[in-house]
Formats: sequence, structure tokens, C-alpha cells
Amino acid sequence: MDRGTEQALLDRCRKGEAAAFDPIVREYEAPLLRLLNQISGDAEVAKDLAQETFLRAWRRLATYDPTRSFRAWLFAVARNLYRDLYRRRQTVPAPVAFAVERTAQLPDPRLSPEGALMEKERGERVWRALDSLSPRDRQILVLKEIEDLRYADIVQILKIPEGTVASRIYHARRALREVWEEEEEATGS
Repeated sequence: MDRGTEQALLDRCRKGEAAAFDPIVREYEAPLLRLLNQISGDAEVAKDLAQETFLRAWRRLATYDPTRSFRAWLFAVARNLYRDLYRRRQTVPAPVAFAVERTAQLPDPRLSPEGALMEKERGERVWRALDSLSPRDRQILVLKEIEDLRYADIVQILKIPEGTVASRIYHARRALREVWEEEEEATGS
């Protein structure tokens, strides 16, 4: 969805037109679930938090600044809900692999069956490597590399300076590379 269409829908939402929020939900539901799956490590928690995120976004739409990224604002709402949930529970779950959900996309039709299988296995390896990182490293890599957010959007979501974002991405990539290399040594691949 282009920014103009998104802003037009959000304007209609701010005027009380609930049906205008449906395309917004459809646009952001999958990326929001991916993010929440990654940071929570629990598919059911992710679904609940996604639903609560959309409800809170609808209720607090008046606080959204239209000059900024709606996606970043929505992800910040989700992250805050997640943080609040686990602050109350005083525990953070261990990451859980979601290889089936994560790699359930259709294979590239240009690949041979063997190539498609190798690509699927590589994707699963990437997710396992991500799961082995600290929640902080995993979160920043999901935002940057998987959700393809700009630094400015990550700054808005995490409420940290841009230099800190860059530093965390650098260190998270290095940690991921180390995990990847350790797995290659262990499996000989």
C-alpha cells in the first residue's frame, strides 16, 4: 500500500470510519505477527498481542503523528504491549523455532526441486540461528533485515538513538555470523 493511500485511510479512521481500518489491518497483520513471533517466541502470545496492538492503535489513532511512519508507530505499540506483558510476568520466554510458519512461502518456480529443498533448509537454518541470539539482538535484526525498516523507524520503535541502532545491528550481525559459522563447523556444511 502506498503512503498516500495509507494516509487517506488513516484520515478516514480518525473521522470514525471503522471500515477504513480493515485494509490497514490486512496490510500489517503478517509483518506484525512475524515481529511478535520473533520477540515473544510464542505463536499464541504473538496472535493475542497482534490483536491487542490493532485495538490499541485504533483507540489511540489520535496520538499518531502523520508525518512519521505508521508502520514504525504500530510496531512501537506492539513492542510496548509485549514489554508490559512480560514485565508483569517477570519472565521472558525462550525463543521457539517457527520454521514451518517462517518458510511456508511458495518456493521460487525457477528452482529445481532439489534447489527448492536446499533453499528451504537454508531458511530454516537462518531462523534457528536467529533463535539462538539474545532477544535484543534478534529483535533488532528482525526489524532491520526481515521487516526491512529504516534506521529512523527502528529509532522510533525502540526509542534509542540512531547511533545505538547502528551499533546494535553491527553487533547482532556479528553474533549471527558467529552462530552461523559454528553451525557450519559442527555440521560440516
